[in-house]
Amino acid sequence: MADSSPPVSTYGQRLEHDDSTLSLLSRRGSEFGNRYIQADDSGIFMSSLAVTILVSSVATIGILLITLVVTLAVMLGSCQTQPMLREKSNGIRHAADPCASFQVNAEMNNLQGWVLSKDCESYVAEYMLGGQYHLDFAEAVEAARQYLKALMVENDGLDVIVLDIDDTALSNIAYYNTHHYGSKDEVGQVASTYKSRRRSGLQHMGYRIRTGLGDQWSDIIGPAAGNRTFKLPNPMYYIF
Repeated sequence: MADSSPPVSTYGQRLEHDDSTLSLLSRRGSEFGNRYIQADDSGIFMSSLAVTILVSSVATIGILLITLVVTLAVMLGSCQTQPMLREKSNGIRHAADPCASFQVNAEMNNLQGWVLSKDCESYVAEYMLGGQYHLDFAEAVEAARQYLKALMVENDGLDVIVLDIDDTALSNIAYYNTHHYGSKDEVGQVASTYKSRRRSGLQHMGYRIRTGLGDQWSDIIGPAAGNRTFKLPNPMYYIF
């Protein structure tokens, strides 16, 4: 006897399949109870304990990353405020000396009207008596000598060199050794106007000032300073 039931369409078969899937998921959810959570529509299930562990792990990693970033920021800030350490040949590490920075800026005339700090007296004493001052002085003098050797001078005797006296032509190291290397001197000594006037007087007399050497900036700046000037080291006092 032929089956008299109407044929099931493809759309009907699809609805029956979807209903079966939903029924299966409902039964599975009932079997698992509240202990499982569906992770996505693909049917992947995770226990609530696993979800808790996963969320806690992600939060812990985030906190560790934030802590690392903050720690690095603090360390970088500390490096910028602390003096750098330099390695010497004997392996001993020494903090950078602010007195050395003072000396460099004083010699470059970045500082004006300065008086040697009491804190830097021992540094200057070591510089003046330890040999470095004599090396720096000799280097400047040699540069001036090489410059003068290359000059083409006239035979009229009017080519001159202007030299400072104190701590240039003559040394006052012995005096300042017993007078705190200038740390008790007073500010306000003005010499640039006087020195410029004297040099200008030489030019008016017909002399050609080829160069000037001095341990003070007042020796080598201003009118009639010379075609080329040479600054000699002096971290003990400032005269302008």
